[in-house]
Amino acid sequence: FALREGVTVPVPQNVRDAWTGHVERLLQGCTPQDRAALELASVLGQSVIAAEWAQACREAGLKPPWYLIERLIDRRLARPSSGGQHLGWSFAHEMLRECIEHGAEQGGRLARHHRVCANMLKSTTGDLAAGRVGRHLMAAGDDEGALDALYRGTNNLIEEGDLGPAR
Repeated sequence: FALREGVTVPVPQNVRDAWTGHVERLLQGCTPQDRAALELASVLGQSVIAAEWAQACREAGLKPPWYLIERLIDRRLARPSSGGQHLGWSFAHEMLRECIEHGAEQGGRLARHHRVCANMLKSTTGDLAAGRVGRHLMAAGDDEGALDALYRGTNNLIEEGDLGPAR
């Protein structure tokens, strides 16, 4: 393979630059709100439950841009869950998710996204996701609020006999 004469392609200096390029091409023509919604998905984790993402978007005052998830899947940057993308999806690579999250951090939006996710989980799952709530609160800088949630989450895991994660 060879480039056409006169065409140049910039070579990324590192892996993060390469993944950031994928993200920027994915988001071409998208609104800042769509970017924020994708950042929320990245904050929720490597595997995203569609209903949680949609609720987090609403909690943040955003309309979930479903077309963007289709675009991710079409470009093989995400894989739909076994039940289909309407149930959830996974980012194709952890580095991709981290680059999206890094963009939120660079833009000063990351702590807010974590607070939104913590509030969404509190309102939709109650005490079932206390550990996740605690981790989001810590990432948002609310260490004091995180302590109680992490304590409850640890107790839930101990009661279920799941000692590895409880540690």
